[in-house]
Amino acid sequence: MKPFCIGRLVKPFGLKGLLKAIFYIDELDDLRKISAFYVRDLKSSTGYREIRFSYIKEVEKGYIVSIEGCSSRSEADLYRNVEILVDEDKLPPPGDDFYYIKDLIGLQVIFEEDFFGKVSNFLEVGSDLILIVRMKDGKELAVPYRGRYIKSISIPKGEILLENLRELM
Repeated sequence: MKPFCIGRLVKPFGLKGLLKAIFYIDELDDLRKISAFYVRDLKSSTGYREIRFSYIKEVEKGYIVSIEGCSSRSEADLYRNVEILVDEDKLPPPGDDFYYIKDLIGLQVIFEEDFFGKVSNFLEVGSDLILIVRMKDGKELAVPYRGRYIKSISIPKGEILLENLRELM
């Protein structure tokens, strides 16, 4: 298995084993297409243990989930701040004009037709996604992942074209 983090179980919710969760997937339907979820388990021979969600509900700031076999707050507390993993090879392909963050990290950044830097990371700030660009001078620039700044993305070319960056510098 090639583990890929798609979210995090945050903390228990209520007394019956429910948990608050954050998923790094925009659409609940895309989440339902994933057949197997895992958590790290050092006692397992593979280092991972499969979990099954019997309930996933989108709420204002994330999700409420129920894991099969987890029926009390104390059991749910064992999952506090645990990453939700999937096998990267089993991820559904992204749709047109959609990208996995993992595929954007390392792309060359082009601004005003010149090499500007590379995508080094992403941050999630509230509901906003922030692209971190390591500029060619070694400094970092935080760029909101919005159409105002993202002109185009080409995974095959290995580049992302940005615009309107002067207002961020």
